Amino acid sequence: MERLGGIPLSQKNISVTLNGVEREVPDGTTLQELLSTLGIQSLVGFACERNGEILPPHEAPSTLLSHGDDLVLVRMVGGG
Repeated sequence: MERLGGIPLSQKNISVTLNGVEREVPDGTTLQELLSTLGIQSLVGFACERNGEILPPHEAPSTLLSHGDDLVLVRMVGGG
């Protein structure tokens, strides 16, 4: 089976929105797999919201994306 950015290609793609940009990903893609295609290996230092709910970083590897998911990803910064 072919792979796209580490994601196995399936016969069905789903559409998700990440930070306002619609993306097509293979059905069965996890949040972590999507983030890996963007060079993000961990949610440490990031906050991720899925359909209005904040996801704990440890859930990224097991969170399967669904058609129509609306994801918001922001990098947390500190300062004073």
